[in-house]
Amino acid sequence: MSVRPDLVPAELRAAWVDAGHTPGVDLRTLFDEQVKRHPDKVAVIDDEKSTTYAELAEMADRIAGLLCDWGIGRDDVVAIQFPNIAEACAADLAVATVGATCLAYPVLYRHNEVRSLLTRSGAVACLFVRRLRDFDYAAMMADLRAELPALGHLGVLGDPAPGCDSLDARLRAEGPPPPRPDVAVGPSDPARIVVTSGTEAAPKMVLYSHAAVGGGIAQVLGALRPDDDTRFLLLPPLSTGFGSLGTYAGLARYGVTMAVTSTFDPAGVIKLIERERITHMLAVPSMLAMLLAAGSGDADLSSLEVVGSFGAAMSEDRVRLTLDTFGARFVNGYGCSDGAICMTGWDDRPEKIARTVGRPNPAISEIRILDDDGAELAVGEVGEVCARGPMSPLGYFESPDLDDLYRFDGGWVRTGDLGFFDDEGYLHISGRKKDIIVRGGYNISPAETEAGLCKHPAIAEAACVGYPDQRLGERMCAFVTLVPGAAVPTLEELVAFLEADGLARIKVPEQLEVIDAMPLNPAGKILKRALRTLGASPCLPGGADLNEV
Repeated sequence: MSVRPDLVPAELRAAWVDAGHTPGVDLRTLFDEQVKRHPDKVAVIDDEKSTTYAELAEMADRIAGLLCDWGIGRDDVVAIQFPNIAEACAADLAVATVGATCLAYPVLYRHNEVRSLLTRSGAVACLFVRRLRDFDYAAMMADLRAELPALGHLGVLGDPAPGCDSLDARLRAEGPPPPRPDVAVGPSDPARIVVTSGTEAAPKMVLYSHAAVGGGIAQVLGALRPDDDTRFLLLPPLSTGFGSLGTYAGLARYGVTMAVTSTFDPAGVIKLIERERITHMLAVPSMLAMLLAAGSGDADLSSLEVVGSFGAAMSEDRVRLTLDTFGARFVNGYGCSDGAICMTGWDDRPEKIARTVGRPNPAISEIRILDDDGAELAVGEVGEVCARGPMSPLGYFESPDLDDLYRFDGGWVRTGDLGFFDDEGYLHISGRKKDIIVRGGYNISPAETEAGLCKHPAIAEAACVGYPDQRLGERMCAFVTLVPGAAVPTLEELVAFLEADGLARIKVPEQLEVIDAMPLNPAGKILKRALRTLGASPCLPGGADLNEV
C-alpha cells in the first residue's frame, strides 16, 4: 500500500491535538490506558459471552502474534469479516498493534463484494468467521483466493478449514501471549479503511488515521456524555463506518462497557436493554423505526439516558414517540463516511431534533454550505455540505481521482449532500446532489417529500425515487412501509395530506408502492437503486437481520 499524504494541513492536525479533540497517541496505546485503569471491567457483551478489558487485550495480542508470524506490518491491509462479537474488537486492536490498516466489511457480503474490496485494497490477509447460519465463508475464500494474488494469508474463527490458520487455536493457546512487535505507530498513521454505504454507486474506500477515528469520530460518543458507568449498546455492524464507534470510541477512547448483537431482533433488543441496564443506545433510523413499532411493553427501560439515531429526518411526532417510548434523551444526526458528522444537542427541543441535524461541533467537523462555484452561501440558502475537522480522513484509499473530485484546499471534503443553515446555526439536510428527480425541467430533491410522508400516521418509512416518463423526463414514485395495524392509504389520500401540509404540488408523488420492508445496505441505509429496479412490483422481503443476505 502506497499511502498518499494527509490532505489536511499538519498545523491543523496539531491544533486539534492541543485542543483535546484528537489524542496524540495511536489506538492501541489508547486502549492499553483503559486496560490499566480497569482490567477486570467488562469491555464487550456479545450474544455468547462477556469479555473483560484484560481478556480482550490478551485476545488482541494473540491475534497480533499471528499477524507478525505472517510478516504483516506497516503498509499492509488486513481484511476482517466478523459479526458483532468480541473477537471483532480484538481483531481491530490486533491490526492496530502491528501498524497495519484494517479493512472491515459486513458478514452479509458475498463473492462479488468481497472480491471487489480485496482486489481494490490489495489486502494481504483476511480474518473471517467460518460459518454463519448456512453460509460457509471458508468455501467462499477458497473460491476467491486464486483471483487474489496479493492475498497470502487466511485466518478462520470457528471450525478449521483447509489452507487457513485457526484463530481458535491461537486464542486458546496455553501460556502468555507472544510479545508485542517492535513497531512505532503514531496518531497520523493509517488505521482503518471505511467503506462508504454505496447507496447510489460502487462504494468508495476512505482512509482514516488513528487520530481521526480515535479522535473526531469518537467524539460522537463523547457528545453523549459517557462515563465509567456507561453501558453502551451499539446496534449497527461493527464493520461499518457507524460501527467504528465500537472498538475505537467505546473501548479505546472512553473505556465503557459495550453490548453488541449479531442479529437485530426488536423484542430481543428491548430485553437486552432491560437485562444489561443499558444507558446509551445508538441505532440507524430503520432499526429505531422497528423498535418503536414493536413497543417496549412492560420492560423496565429506566436505565436508558440517551438514544441516538443517524441517517434520516424524523417527524416531530416520531421524535416525541421516541422520547415517550424510551424515557430518555434523543439525539438525531447526520453522518457521512467521507468525513462529516453533525448531531443535535443534549437538550435540543423536539421540533429542532425533528427538523434539523443540530449545530456543527468543532471537536468533530466544521461545516460550510457552498455553491457550485465554491462560494459560501448565506443562511437559508441550499448548497453542498462541505466539511473539515478532527474526523477528516487522510484521503480516499489509493484513489487520487476521488481526492481530486471530492477534496479541496485545506483538507475540505465535498459530501455530495445538500443542506442549509437556519438563523440559529442548525444544519438542515435537503437531500443528495445526485439524488435528484428531474421533472419537467425542475430539479426536485425527494428528502422533503419523504419527511412529509413520514408525518402521516400510517407511514413508518418512506423513500422516493424517480422513474422515466416520456413527456416530463421523470416522475416520482413513493415507496412506503406501514405502521403495524394501519390501513393502507391511497395515493390520493397521501397527496391530499402532503398538500395540506404545505408541500408544493410539483413535489408530490405520482405513484405509490406499499412494501413490507425497505431494502437496506449493511449500514442500515435505504438502497434507492434497489427501489428503482422494482417499478410497480409488489413486496420486498423483510430485512431486519444484520447477517442475512
